Amino acid sequence: MGEVVIREAVDEDLFEALRLSKDVHQEGSFKDSKFDDKKAALLFFDILNSDDKCFYFAEKDGKLVGFIAGGVNEYFFGPETILSDYSWFVCKELRGTRVGIDLLNRFIEFGDKKNVSEVCIGIATKINLDKTQKVLESQNFIHMGGTFKLKR
Repeated sequence: MGEVVIREAVDEDLFEALRLSKDVHQEGSFKDSKFDDKKAALLFFDILNSDDKCFYFAEKDGKLVGFIAGGVNEYFFGPETILSDYSWFVCKELRGTRVGIDLLNRFIEFGDKKNVSEVCIGIATKINLDKTQKVLESQNFIHMGGTFKLKR
């Protein structure tokens, strides 16, 4: 088995990005909402063409097995910046390995290069909530609340 490599996404990754995004969508709490390929593709290219956004893949043996994507924004109340994730996902067969942490570390490095005040990761998919929280806390993240939904 090969080594996992963390790398920046490129235009040619679109179809694999959509495949993995659909996996997140179907496994998570969003599965009852429609997945729009066109909208997801537009977001993918928007991220790739922005200096304040990032998209990293985990690749193993030529196959994309995870990703993390997000962007830098100012707080609504002041000038400090924050890096927040749009999505962080690892394929089932590699959960519990270092892949998620390696993706997270690359994400944090991006935030450091952008001189952000904080890096925030949200957990809104209900995939392995307890394990994901433990991974984040092991990397010095502090649990600051939760996401609540009211389905309409």
